[in-house]
This record gives sequence, C-alpha cells and structure tokens, in this order.
Amino acid sequence: MRFSVCSSLGTTHFFIWEESKMKATYVLDPKLERTPCIKILSLLLIIILLIGTIGCSVKFSANGEIAKNCVDKLKNMMKDPDSFILTDDVIVVRTKESSISSSHQYVFISYKAKNSFGANISDTAVFCDGKYYSSAYEPDLRESDYKDSEKYRLARIEQLDMKIAFSSWMAEGSYSNEFTETEQVDMKKIAQALKIQYKK
Repeated sequence: MRFSVCSSLGTTHFFIWEESKMKATYVLDPKLERTPCIKILSLLLIIILLIGTIGCSVKFSANGEIAKNCVDKLKNMMKDPDSFILTDDVIVVRTKESSISSSHQYVFISYKAKNSFGANISDTAVFCDGKYYSSAYEPDLRESDYKDSEKYRLARIEQLDMKIAFSSWMAEGSYSNEFTETEQVDMKKIAQALKIQYKK
C-alpha cells in the first residue's frame, strides 16, 4: 500500500493506493475540510474583474478608430497635453475622387487647450489622411506663397474641399452626397478610450 499527499488551492488531499486491489481511494483531510479556499475566491475575483474590463472596452467603427487616433496625436502635439479637452463630437469626412480633386479623408477635432503662454485656446484641428493639416479656420492659401502655380492650384482645391466639408457640417450637421461620406464619432467614447477630458 502506498500513501501520497497532494496539496492544491489551500486544501490537502490524500490518496491511498492499494496495490492488491489496483485502485486508489481519495480521502479529504478532515482537519482541513473547513479551511477557507482563499485561492479559489481570489481566482473568481480576478475572473470577475477581467469580465468587467472586457465589457467596458470601447469599440469603434473603422472611421471611429481613425478619429480616436487623430485625437490622440493632436493631444500629444499640445504644449500641455493634460489641459486638452474635447469640446464636440469628432467628424470624419471621406471625399471621393473627382475630376478636380483626389480622394481624401478629413478629421475635424474641436478642442480646448493651453498654449505656450498658459492661456486657454479653442480651435478645430483638421487631419488629412491621418496627418495634421491645419486649423479649420486658417486663412485661405495665397498664390504668392507658392513658386509653382500648379502646386498652388492643387493645394487650394484641397483646402477648399476641406472648408466646404467643414462649413456644410457646421451648417447642417452632416455633409454626405455622391462625392462625400461623413461620420460623427461620439466624443464621450473617444474620451473614455483615451482617458481624456471632454466638455461640450
């Protein structure tokens, strides 16, 4: 007869092997029968927390992911990133290629933040194809700033394309037609995902 002890999760188990009968008898140590299963409770708590974390994760559409990434880039561009506050839903505008302009993806982000002098500023930043483009309120481009008139023409068309999309959204709340698709991404979802402030 062989006698072995196995301990797991705070409880000791005894196994008695009877060679003559070729069978194992399982015996729970009576002294430890009422011992609290702390490890089991800890494991259950971890599982509950993991389920809660998964349930609270924020999911985005393809445009929503793009909007979130642009907001994160913009925040990190600030002199004081901690002062960054989203002040409106983020707008993603996809323009389709036409005879006078190429296809682009614009992201409009309205925000507040502190500048180099510590003063609070409000603006709407524009990202074009994932890169910072300009402020939506930036003055029109001037031909005198360009040596090549063709480059100026293309840049001006792109700027007009952006400004038309932005102005139409501001006036109507959306801008979608056969040449353009618009999606409005909830600023609360972005703020929750990036752990940043928001205030409309």
